[in-house]
Amino acid sequence: MTSVKEAFLYAKEKLKKSTHPTRDAEDLLSHILQVKPLEIYTFFSKTLTSAEIDILKSYVKRRQEREPIEYILRTRTFLDCDLTITPDVLIPRQETELLAAHLIDCIQDENKILWDVCTGSGCLGIALKKHLPSLKVTLSDISKKALSVARLNAKKNRVQVDLKWGDLLQPFCGETFDYLICNPPYVAKQDPLPKDVLCFEPHLALFGGDDGLDFYRKLKTKIPKYAKRGSKIFFEIGTTQGNALLKLFPGGKIMPDLSSQDRFFSLEIE
Repeated sequence: MTSVKEAFLYAKEKLKKSTHPTRDAEDLLSHILQVKPLEIYTFFSKTLTSAEIDILKSYVKRRQEREPIEYILRTRTFLDCDLTITPDVLIPRQETELLAAHLIDCIQDENKILWDVCTGSGCLGIALKKHLPSLKVTLSDISKKALSVARLNAKKNRVQVDLKWGDLLQPFCGETFDYLICNPPYVAKQDPLPKDVLCFEPHLALFGGDDGLDFYRKLKTKIPKYAKRGSKIFFEIGTTQGNALLKLFPGGKIMPDLSSQDRFFSLEIE
């Protein structure tokens, strides 16, 4: 195995039990070569160094053990943002990216105050600040390690945001918001999860109690202290949680994801 083509075929064969072996091989090699994934095919005749081959083998071994690509490469593109991703934060999903795109379309960029609670990597708040520069964005999380990643990502994407440490809305004592966005832990205790999620992603960011609704219940009791008339809230939710959210927050709306499954919740405070 000396050429990029041979390395690609090697990685693809070793990862044939993966859901997307071709994509995984492309991602690993493109990261090593510092090119876009589809560009590796134009480098097929290039000879890899022994160091590059050793790195690829270590990446392949980790992926064979089901470690997510994002943790191996420590990176994820989210809308127009280049994010550092570590095992201290949840890997941003396509659904969350869809929520961010929706929010960019519906939020008015008029010096409004937006809180991104349970921010994790900071993906939502950072993407919104990047697209809507006059928003006053604050990222908060109970995990100090997650906040460190969010701080790094804000700097990496050259956006000015505030960061607060604490449980849900506790860090915002005495303040009010115009927009509250939250992608809280919403996995139910008994929900089955694939190995690459259960064994690698932070449980603090995944599980929301026996039925997955604990954090929404907590937010329901706290939001009235921080909201004002016209404030808007947006949540990402589990696909079976729509009716429960409508009962918790009467007057809200459920929005589907690209698979037409319940995935997002919104409410304007009256």
